[in-house]
Amino acid sequence: MAVDLGFATLDTCPMTNQDDSQRESLSDLSTEEKRTLADLARQFVRTDGELTSAEREEVAFIADRAGADEFWKLMDIAAESGDSLETILVRAQKIKAVGAHELIYGTMYELSIIDGTDSGENELLDKLATIWKLEIQDLSEE
Repeated sequence: MAVDLGFATLDTCPMTNQDDSQRESLSDLSTEEKRTLADLARQFVRTDGELTSAEREEVAFIADRAGADEFWKLMDIAAESGDSLETILVRAQKIKAVGAHELIYGTMYELSIIDGTDSGENELLDKLATIWKLEIQDLSEE
């Protein structure tokens, strides 16, 4: 399945034992998938050490699309737990639904470019692509 992200095309590789449930919007994510989304959003805005107003607005937009009440509760849990990036990536690895991979990756990409992507955000995107076996094609190279 290929998804056009505007800047690139995301192709997913077939996975065994995947959950084939469709995820068409962030509100379709399971609670565990939303927890991972919240953890990752927190990591992405913290990579450069500054929470900009544009990032703040984008996180609020993500919350609205995911279900604001639940998302903000999960953001509080993420802040309280202070999970390491490794722990968050292990949680991400447990997500089997390809649709969830695509939604979360695309959302994190959008968050990363809102005020200019830094190397830490690029590393996180690369790690997610690797964990979820996503093939990212840069359309600027075509």
